[in-house]
Amino acid sequence: MATIKLHEATKQFAISNKLAMQFLEKVNRPVKSHSSVITGEQLELLRDFAASPEKIKSLENEAKKG
Repeated sequence: MATIKLHEATKQFAISNKLAMQFLEKVNRPVKSHSSVITGEQLELLRDFAASPEKIKSLENEAKKG
């Protein structure tokens, strides 16, 4: 499988790098930065997350609250 960096995946899924990093940290698959190479598992998790507007909105609201 070809490697992909987080920022490349977020472009494909139309979500922010920050939001993607927060999500991956929440599911115990953290990355250090937007330029980190992600695993196939992390990519699948992000794909599922990006496909769910409810999950995105929930995490955005959580981040706003602090």
